[in-house]
Amino acid sequence: VVVALKMISGSRCTMWGSTSTERPSVRNYDYKGKDDKLVYEHANRGDDEENRGSDVPSARDLWVTVEPDGGEAAFKLSVSFGPVKISLSRAEIASRVQQMRRGWETKLAELRRDRNARELFDERVRQLKEERKQKFIELHGTADYVGDNMKVEEYVRERPIKMQRLALKNKDRQMKAEQAREEIEKRHEAVSRSWLAKKGRLTRQASINLDPSFLERQQLAKQWAMLIPSIFFIARLERKTKEKQQVLQTSLLEVKAAETIRRFWLKHLAAQMQLRLNRAHHIVKTFLETYAFNKEVPTLAGTLRSFRGHVVLIQRKFRQVVMIRQAYVTVFLPDWFRVQNKIMESMILTEEQKQAEQESRAIEALRSVEGGTKNNLIHRRTITLEKADPRQTIQREMPPERVIRDWLFEYVRQMQLSRPSRIKKWQDEMQQQAYHKDLAKFGVHEEGDDALTKPWKVTGCPASVYKDQAEIESLVNTRVNEWLNGHYQHIKANRHRLLSKTFFEWERLNRAMKEEAPDIMSVPKRKPVKMRKAWGAGARNSPRKQVMSAFITETTEMAGEALQRNVSKRAQNTTEGAENSDGSDSEGSPVSRGEPKA
Repeated sequence: VVVALKMISGSRCTMWGSTSTERPSVRNYDYKGKDDKLVYEHANRGDDEENRGSDVPSARDLWVTVEPDGGEAAFKLSVSFGPVKISLSRAEIASRVQQMRRGWETKLAELRRDRNARELFDERVRQLKEERKQKFIELHGTADYVGDNMKVEEYVRERPIKMQRLALKNKDRQMKAEQAREEIEKRHEAVSRSWLAKKGRLTRQASINLDPSFLERQQLAKQWAMLIPSIFFIARLERKTKEKQQVLQTSLLEVKAAETIRRFWLKHLAAQMQLRLNRAHHIVKTFLETYAFNKEVPTLAGTLRSFRGHVVLIQRKFRQVVMIRQAYVTVFLPDWFRVQNKIMESMILTEEQKQAEQESRAIEALRSVEGGTKNNLIHRRTITLEKADPRQTIQREMPPERVIRDWLFEYVRQMQLSRPSRIKKWQDEMQQQAYHKDLAKFGVHEEGDDALTKPWKVTGCPASVYKDQAEIESLVNTRVNEWLNGHYQHIKANRHRLLSKTFFEWERLNRAMKEEAPDIMSVPKRKPVKMRKAWGAGARNSPRKQVMSAFITETTEMAGEALQRNVSKRAQNTTEGAENSDGSDSEGSPVSRGEPKA
């Protein structure tokens, strides 16, 4: 234990330490600091060599006193702990080494001496090997990577040696064959030379060929010619061996990298799982503390059942609130339709006035062009019949009932949510009325305050839902104008998306009826075309809108054909009657004569 003293200000200080006295001083201490440090070793320093490294003193506390030499002082104390270093003698070291050796040597001698112990030891070793092999199979499967790697390493390590030995054997065999061949050639040359010398048939060219230096050069050239293929083969073999070794090293590095990545990933997964468990523990603990605080021994299953009961109760309450709001919507519907019919009537009146003006302008144009003869009667009646009914057009443009119910539902919801603020406002008004009444009783009022002369309007507490005709009319006008101006195109587009399949089925049946197919179901179905553009200005030529336009066009054409036939018959009858009359029909008004309306 090292206690260090760091001076900040003041005079020098001395440290005293003791394991027996709580307040050591200069008169009673066991240890004294030196160089601003006090070192204490918690170990015995006696002559008992056997227990010197394990026995410790009986003291449990170390008391330290810092005493300044004179005056006041400021300082800091720091304590550090570390193992005690005990120096053993040679005899102690030798005895411990002998004990260590005696342990495994004795066990080995027992195994050699006792046959049963040796069999048990072998069985234990075999069992450990089997467990290790089974664990390896469970971890890596049936593949023996260690054996394969050992075989590959052994093959890579021994193959160059084997090839080198084979090359050396071949080279030795070739050299022996060359030496035998040289000896045979030398003997043959010696025989030939002796025969030529005896017969005197040596020529100048033969003497040159038999020159010893020439023969040596020729022999050296033959040796080089025989060695060049071997050199090339060995160089090629060395290059390929190096390439194989490089590929093997790369594969080993990749395997090591994959193993490192796998270990890192497993560690990461373990950390993630632990983190999730910790989060789940915190969530479950918070859940139990929140919903099971009144139970002595809460359980998660019981708390979840209780929580589910609360949730079901809230859902029932919410369904009751929704049912009540829908009932209020049913109450507000007649007022909505009353205001909406007023708006429709005003729009229809405006549209009829526009059509009347257009019709009058068209008739004036025909009179100016045709000269007002009898032949333009059919044209005027055609113009009158072809005009569209504004009532049907405006009714189709009005919002449907399902959308109106949604609007009224939102209106009722906002009304219920605003009740606290309305109650607060009502309470303020009631307090203000009470205040003015009190002032009026005392005959006091402010200048220009007419509240005292007017009768007070006593109203009850605001209800959750009320009916205000002016507010309903304002809401209807706002929503209908927004609907007609295109603020709810998304609702129309969604309805069109839901009904597109029905429109395509209608088109298929209509096509079958036109083609007069014997079996309607035999007509192939046309696959709906996906809308490439959104509903609005950019989707004017979309396939689904074309189908709806085709539906409206064909229906209009069918009605127009029937109407045209009726108009033709009436025109013929009218023409015949006009010819029999005095010829003054061109001056009358076609509308006043009771013409059929579209």
